[in-house]
Amino acid sequence: MKVKFHLEKDKQPTSDNGMKIIYGSAKRGGYRFRWYCILALVLSPILIMAYVFFQQYILTLAPGIITTSPVVITALKTVWLQL
Repeated sequence: MKVKFHLEKDKQPTSDNGMKIIYGSAKRGGYRFRWYCILALVLSPILIMAYVFFQQYILTLAPGIITTSPVVITALKTVWLQL
């Protein structure tokens, strides 16, 4: 013979001994924020290593010369011969 227990919690999970229990949905935000913080902590070294790899091996960086004095560029005048 199988015995089944029917608890009042199964029928009405929002009440306990006749008193209404209100669950706050605002408390779930803390868990989500904590999960995102842990995810950022785990992924940040990977992202930093990818950035360093990108800077060293993908980008081509070269030193440049910056002049502060004006440079005069002139073009030669050429005369075409008319035949």
